[in-house]
Amino acid sequence: MLDFVQLPMRLYAMDAWVKDTAVLVDEDGLRTTLRAAADAGSATVLAEEFYVFANGAVTGVLLLAQSHLSIHTWPELLMANVDLLSYGVTREQVVSEVAAAVGLDEGEAGVLDVLGVVARFEPVAVRTISRLTDLPIPISAAVCNELRRRDVVSRRRPVRLTPAGRELFADAGAPGAIDSVCATCGGRGIVVDASLEGVARELAVIADACPSPRFEIDQTHCTVDTKLRRVLALHESRALVGKRVLLLGDDDITSVAIKFVREALVGAPFDVEVVAHDLRDPLPARLHGSADTVFTDPPYTVEGAALFLSRAAEAVGTRNGRRVFLAFGGRRPEDVLRVQRAIVDAGMTVRRLIRNFNEYRGAGALGGTSHLYELVTTSLVRSLVSGRYDGALYTGDRHGTAPSQRPSPGRKRVRGRGSRR
Repeated sequence: MLDFVQLPMRLYAMDAWVKDTAVLVDEDGLRTTLRAAADAGSATVLAEEFYVFANGAVTGVLLLAQSHLSIHTWPELLMANVDLLSYGVTREQVVSEVAAAVGLDEGEAGVLDVLGVVARFEPVAVRTISRLTDLPIPISAAVCNELRRRDVVSRRRPVRLTPAGRELFADAGAPGAIDSVCATCGGRGIVVDASLEGVARELAVIADACPSPRFEIDQTHCTVDTKLRRVLALHESRALVGKRVLLLGDDDITSVAIKFVREALVGAPFDVEVVAHDLRDPLPARLHGSADTVFTDPPYTVEGAALFLSRAAEAVGTRNGRRVFLAFGGRRPEDVLRVQRAIVDAGMTVRRLIRNFNEYRGAGALGGTSHLYELVTTSLVRSLVSGRYDGALYTGDRHGTAPSQRPSPGRKRVRGRGSRR
């Protein structure tokens, strides 16, 4: 069965009478007028045909992508007939209809973001659209499907505009003459140097030997490059060398990457201690105020982020100027807002936010990426969760289904101590 949208038809017919017959026999003038009318209506002219009769009367037709626009003149009657038949919609109608059909929280702005990415990078994969728009993969795919139904996006894969879509939205993603995104780091600001290739190979071997991710809850591990970028981000922020580093959850073996890279950077050993603990409970007393730097990649729910931020606050104590690195991949604007409020309520400020910093192998709905927040504690730092937390933590906890977003385990914690210098 064909799935299509019935495009609206508009038929306009007008008779006009004039005082001066010269207007009705001026072929060039009539052609200019018709083309100006087509341009004013954002119509696409595909071809034209004009014919002048023996008495000077003119018939002119513009073949439009939307249908046609024609004029017929009768000098002897001082009359002209204009006829316009149009199928299709305006860009505003497309955007409004698609936003409503998908039920997009971001509204029309979200549809325009998708169109901007497609117009700029076509052909482009849905996963890339998701990463660049912060819309989950299923939502990005749904927007593209609605655009296909309206002949804006081609049925070919990867995603690309149709000729009609290009006419409507070609300027939606035009970067102009200057492309400001760094081709080397992809806008992340961190590049893994070739000198770390040996470390990367070692990490890859260890990562392959780790327990398999739990795909039934969309759990997955970050890429080796991401592990290295994380360590380099800590190093560039002076949050690694000579610091006491605490990782809240470490299924990504970031601790191993820290050990390897730290030793490569300064040529000194880096001790690692593994502590098994359920993060629903407060940190053990001996870990309170023990960390200079905290790194965490919590479940991608507001509750998960708030809980792990609370445990990070316990780890740094009441001292200001400590670094907390938070990987968070929430896409809904309301969720991101609530997480950022939790950051402020926990007495932390955002020093830096790097979009799509973390990449994950085989990740699903979130597009395979999360952002990296570099936070700095203030004298007002505090835990948002007192005592044990028994509420919702994963996506499935709230909906009664298997979680559909990437979790981090809440029972394994890794603590490392760098040598003081």
